[in-house]
Amino acid sequence: MTIRSPGARAPQIAKSDLPLQRFYHWEATTPNKVYFTQPFDGGKLRDYTWAQVGSETRKVAAWLQSQSFAPGSKIAILGKNSAGWIMADLAIWMAGYVTVPLYPLLTAENILQIANHSESVACFVGKLDDIGLLGGVPNGMPIIALPLAPDAVTASARIDWETIVATTEPLAGSPIRAGSDLATIVYTSGTTGTAKGAMHSFDTLAAGLLTVVNHSEHTANDRALSYLPLAHIMERSVLELSSLYFGYQVFFAESLTSFAADLRRARPTAFISVPRLWLKFQQGVLAKIPQKKLSRMLKTPVLGYFVRKKIVKQLGLDQANLVGSGSAPMATDLIDWYASLGLPIHEGYGMTELGCTSHSTKVGGHARGTVGRAADGVDHRIDPATPSASTIACGGTWAVSTRISRMRRGSPWAWA
Repeated sequence: MTIRSPGARAPQIAKSDLPLQRFYHWEATTPNKVYFTQPFDGGKLRDYTWAQVGSETRKVAAWLQSQSFAPGSKIAILGKNSAGWIMADLAIWMAGYVTVPLYPLLTAENILQIANHSESVACFVGKLDDIGLLGGVPNGMPIIALPLAPDAVTASARIDWETIVATTEPLAGSPIRAGSDLATIVYTSGTTGTAKGAMHSFDTLAAGLLTVVNHSEHTANDRALSYLPLAHIMERSVLELSSLYFGYQVFFAESLTSFAADLRRARPTAFISVPRLWLKFQQGVLAKIPQKKLSRMLKTPVLGYFVRKKIVKQLGLDQANLVGSGSAPMATDLIDWYASLGLPIHEGYGMTELGCTSHSTKVGGHARGTVGRAADGVDHRIDPATPSASTIACGGTWAVSTRISRMRRGSPWAWA
């Protein structure tokens, strides 16, 4: 049984909807608006406006082109989430190259395998918890140190971001890329074998976002906190590409120990997490207020209102109007617990090959314990052993999409 999405067919990808074009739009129309807020050195902050991001990325793009890499060369990014990570992504695209994100919790052996398999010619390296990961960068590969990179990275680098910005003239104009151009190769985790690379064009990246745009309710006044790995398609789509499309402000987390303070600083209007972290947040609340006591307080009309308000504010989610969870099924009792605090959590499902979201409970109504309906432009088939249904339980779908990426089968890299 094949079920069609509410949008019936894949979104039409206008040139103006592609990532670089969206960046240029906000750079031109809101140059002095803050795009990134980056914490560092124990809580100090640096803001980047859209104009500043544009200036720095064009200079780095010009430097990349000066290295005489072949058109369409692959350039890796290794590091934790930061403003520099997204700026490197934009610079690679502006220069005419392809981004290869490297997950900073991989082993050095995994990184070496991906760097070689992708045929990357250079690597941006940023914030790292494990300096030993540098051992995965192939010998002789140029390293460009991103802002906030550890000293050991800067010492191993050919050059650092700040030096490029200080000494390089910016790339002229606003270079665009064709929608059919290869934009990125996103590798699977490799937990069940050798990691495989999903090849995404600018069109498929945009389509992966546009499937849920009509249901997201984002605006340019939103705020989001980036902390899930940008090397994974979920954060790349629902945060980086979404912020480029809608023009909202992105905050970053400085460290695991500062996460709670970073979240309260951002007070995001949209917040996506994973079940493990939602459970951890709940445990933190219940460590202060036992569940029986909390239940009694919430049942008291006036007291319950103020208790809900205080807990949600302490979590940093008092401004959140879009709250979601992904990557794994979330227990319905945990969903209900957050609903009792006035935080309805939407779930979704997606795949690296699909450019992220294919199903969401934001589409066609919120059904607890499911991944929701197929998003715009997505068809799915129900397993023959599963009864026909309009809403599919987690793990019960095989997604098919006209926006599916290509997977590398061999060498050289090419669209199959």
